[in-house]
Amino acid sequence: MIMNPTRPFEYMDTEGDRIAVVRHAAPENYSELIAQTMYEGVELQNVVHDFRNDPRHDARFTQPYSERNAVGYLLVTAGYYKANLFSEKPPLPDVRAELADGTTVYIETAEVIESPSAQFEGVLRFLNVGIARARDEDSALDAKLNGHDLNAERG
Repeated sequence: MIMNPTRPFEYMDTEGDRIAVVRHAAPENYSELIAQTMYEGVELQNVVHDFRNDPRHDARFTQPYSERNAVGYLLVTAGYYKANLFSEKPPLPDVRAELADGTTVYIETAEVIESPSAQFEGVLRFLNVGIARARDEDSALDAKLNGHDLNAERG
């Protein structure tokens, strides 16, 4: 479903309340603006990538890394520039953002997934990570595959 970025749409939150939302596209100069966003005093774009596992096999970022990047994107898209972000630990929300005007905002993030689909994607990811590790650990495996690629995909 493609949504008109300027027309509001509704979704229902976990408590059954309907919430009207308007989508915003990133500004055309997004790269320049996100370059002004900081993470604990370091430009967000210069923060070292933090992966859950060996990125050669599993290129998923850690949850805190994903959270701060999502918050940075959302703040810039909403028109809040030059924020300094900090990861927080429970019971505080995930990210503390100190805005350019001196306001401090706490932001809780959530990963939205569809359970059966997410479980299936997780199984595929698990299989593909295992295949990649096996190829790294067993040099004879490539010869046995005779140039063919081996991975698990949604069919």
